[in-house]
Amino acid sequence: MVSSTHGRALLIVGWFGLGISFGVVALRLYARFKKVRIIRADDYVMVIAWVNTLPQMIILSLSYTYGLGAHIDTLSQYNVSQALKYSFISTAFSILPGTLARLSFAMLLLRIIVPGDYAKKYTIWIASVIQLLINAATMIQIYAQCGPDIAANWDQAVKAHATCQPPIVQTVLGAAQSAFNSTCDLLFATIPALIIWSLHVARREKVILACTLMFWMIAFAASMLKAVQTRNLNLRDSDFTYHLVQFQIFICVENYAVIICASVPGLRGLLSRKTGRGSSGEAGSDSYRMDNLSSSQGRSTIDAKPSYPTQRERREQDNLSEERILGRHADPWPNAEITRTVEVRCSFAKGHRRWMESKDRLRRKAVPSFLQETWFEPGSRPVSEEGSEVRGDGFQPAGLV
Repeated sequence: MVSSTHGRALLIVGWFGLGISFGVVALRLYARFKKVRIIRADDYVMVIAWVNTLPQMIILSLSYTYGLGAHIDTLSQYNVSQALKYSFISTAFSILPGTLARLSFAMLLLRIIVPGDYAKKYTIWIASVIQLLINAATMIQIYAQCGPDIAANWDQAVKAHATCQPPIVQTVLGAAQSAFNSTCDLLFATIPALIIWSLHVARREKVILACTLMFWMIAFAASMLKAVQTRNLNLRDSDFTYHLVQFQIFICVENYAVIICASVPGLRGLLSRKTGRGSSGEAGSDSYRMDNLSSSQGRSTIDAKPSYPTQRERREQDNLSEERILGRHADPWPNAEITRTVEVRCSFAKGHRRWMESKDRLRRKAVPSFLQETWFEPGSRPVSEEGSEVRGDGFQPAGLV
């Protein structure tokens, strides 16, 4: 086993980030399953993203045992070959976590964006598709750069008679990949800020937003630094085993930062008190209280004197949940509309029911029976051909509704 301080830093950063990201993803799944009781597609994609980080660190640890992180002139040819071999194998597991984590966050954003906001939706769709394509192209180019002679990527004896692409191809493509991933990180940090910051939300919501933006900025910086490090990935004229560690460290930081910040929004259910439907305080309680509409368990008699809330009290109760979220004068989505449907059921004593039935029979005499069976629905009011209402009845032509 060949060890180096430089390579040990990669293991510390990699395994520590692996543990932290595992805890965040586990809490995300717990919050979704226990609080919301729904595991969505973006959650499954995030789990797949994290799972790919595990073989990445296992393979990099094997590469470290052969000298990854040490200067190439201090290693034997066999150790150099094995260190580069395992590092090469880990390429796919290094690209997939960040790609899938960004895709998971894009799926979350597409679900919460206001209907009709096509500018944000199209932007996210285009960025996600381009990100998938450029990362897939990078991964394919790395594995196919020497054609069928894959061993030429780590074995100098095979490389001597193999035909490989010039190193500049991988350098340029890697820089383009890192630059676009950085652009996606910046985009995914900006869109949630525009959505959340315009709302009148609690302080903890803004804290969650600040944490999310912080991790996106870390991912943005790591991706940019990774682009800078691609210039050192020329096997022929650089200390490859030494410089590759810095490149892998930035990959780990980028992947774990994206996984964490894409999972932070799913943790908000753990910060809410267990009241109502998962929201906190009175905002999660039912604002329609029917206690005053009956004298005993929702039933009233003809002699009862129920008390009804005034118009102002009803308005204040109905707006309770909205005002705690949006404020009294906030209108974050001027083109949206909130429709409230209230269903009230009242039952009466037998004497009152007979009186209502007799009154209804008297009203039906104003409309011929054949019209009642063909054109009218119960509870409507008939309208004559001239458009005037037929007095004394409670019907309306079904075709005119």
